[in-house]
Amino acid sequence: MPLPARLLRPLTHPDNKGLADLNRREILYLAPLVLLCFWIGLYPRPFFRVLENPVQYVMDKVNGAGATALASAPAAAPVQTVAAGE
Repeated sequence: MPLPARLLRPLTHPDNKGLADLNRREILYLAPLVLLCFWIGLYPRPFFRVLENPVQYVMDKVNGAGATALASAPAAAPVQTVAAGE
């Protein structure tokens, strides 16, 4: 049985009918996380500003290592292609 069908089917145990979805403490824990998610989605600029220098540092390291490796690598032999039917 697919997950949505299992989650949305009627309750079979009468003990479960009185259960609340979330209690107050769970709502208090989740509310700041939900607000933070919306804030990041609607106005991500402050987070990008904080991450700009570390990302640039990593990009410099990666590009520097890649450029050094490419400069010292031997040149590849040309690839010969054969047309279909030959």
